[in-house]
Amino acid sequence: MSRHLAAPARRLLELADGDPRSRPDDLETMNPVALWVPGWRRRVERLAARCGCAVVGGSDAHVARSVGRARTCFRGDTVAALTAAIRSCETWAEGRRSPLWDVVRGARD
Repeated sequence: MSRHLAAPARRLLELADGDPRSRPDDLETMNPVALWVPGWRRRVERLAARCGCAVVGGSDAHVARSVGRARTCFRGDTVAALTAAIRSCETWAEGRRSPLWDVVRGARD
């Protein structure tokens, strides 16, 4: 299943071309905080396509109202279906930005 890491695009491309055991399964292309960065989502979606990775939505919500603002979508409703969708890159990410005040407050915490 998914292994999580933060890395520059260059390193992700190296991992995608290297040993399959080190290859990322997916990239977070929907993050409610990162959506405030102009062009961020498009850049990460292009990187996911170049790496052959599934796209997922996620959030490191710091306040309760931000929980659920991003999600990974797939056809099915089981863990097995999600795993298969990630492995076959048949996922999509949806969501909406966090309120700017929550982003600013989270940066100060």
